[in-house]
Amino acid sequence: MGFKKYIFGSLVLAIAIFTYVFNLELGDYTIEAFGYVQTLPIAVWVIAPFILLFILSVLHILYYGLKNFFSLKAVSKDSEALSNLINKKLLNESTKVNLKNKNCKEIGNILSQLDISLTNSDISIENKTISKTIDQIMAINSGKYISSKELKLDNKNPLMVKNINNRIKADDNFALEVLKKQTEYANENVQNAFDKVIESKTMTTIKKIIDELTFTPEMVIKLFKKDS
Repeated sequence: MGFKKYIFGSLVLAIAIFTYVFNLELGDYTIEAFGYVQTLPIAVWVIAPFILLFILSVLHILYYGLKNFFSLKAVSKDSEALSNLINKKLLNESTKVNLKNKNCKEIGNILSQLDISLTNSDISIENKTISKTIDQIMAINSGKYISSKELKLDNKNPLMVKNINNRIKADDNFALEVLKKQTEYANENVQNAFDKVIESKTMTTIKKIIDELTFTPEMVIKLFKKDS
C-alpha cells in the first residue's frame, strides 16, 4: 500500500469508528490522574488510541522513508564517484574518491589498486563520459591525434605522450615547437620530435634552434650525420 493510500484509509477508518461510537450515545467519561481531571465523550476516548497509533506509524514510515532516501542518494553519488574513478583510471590519472556506502568503498579500494586498459572497442557503455574516453583512447591507439583542449591531460601523462607522438609523426612544424619547449614534454616526445625534425627539416632550420636544445649523445650523433 502506498503512503498516501495508507493515510487516506486510516483517516476514513478513524472517522467511521468515531461516527459509529458517537452515534451510540454512550455519554461522557472522566479520567482522573495525579490531580488531572479530563472529561470527554466516550467516542473520543475510543478513537484517541487509534489516532495516537496512526501518528506514530506515520512518523515511523517517514523516518525510515527518509533514511532510505538518503541511503539511495548516497549510493547514487557513490556510483557517480566510481564511474569517475574508472574514467580517471582509463586516462592514467590518479584521483581520490570519498565513498559513503560500505560496499562501494570496498569496490573503490579495489579499483584504486588496479590499472585499467582497453583490449578492444567492442564495448557498450551507457555512461557518456566513459564512452567518450574509450573512443578517444581507441582513436589515439589507432594513430590519430586528439586536441589537448579536448583531452585535457598533462603532457607527461602516458596517454598524452602517445597522443603527442601521433601529432609529431604527422606535423614536422609541431615537432619543431616541441624541441623549443623541451621541458614541457616527456623525453619520449622530445626524442621523437628530434627524429622528425632531423628527417624533415634542413640544417639551416635546425641551427636556428640549436641553442635552445639539450642534447643526448644519441641526438648529437644524429645531428652530425645530418650535417654531414
